[in-house]
Amino acid sequence: MAPLWPYAVGAQAGVDGSSPVSIDMQDHTHTSDGGSEDVTSAVLWGMDGLSNSSHTLQISFWDSEEYIALDAIM
Repeated sequence: MAPLWPYAVGAQAGVDGSSPVSIDMQDHTHTSDGGSEDVTSAVLWGMDGLSNSSHTLQISFWDSEEYIALDAIM
């Protein structure tokens, strides 16, 4: 879960060494060059079919972004 922003923000995520998936955190219904989040929290990515055991989550920056904002990891 993460907020949605009125400008380009994103991250990449993968589980257990899988290829990272790009996660778009932009609210495409509102655009601006700055400001706070438009949507305070939204489910943006998930993965199903995992075994009931320990897993490794990798989160990395998207392109040349400087920040990643996460509200929850469930």
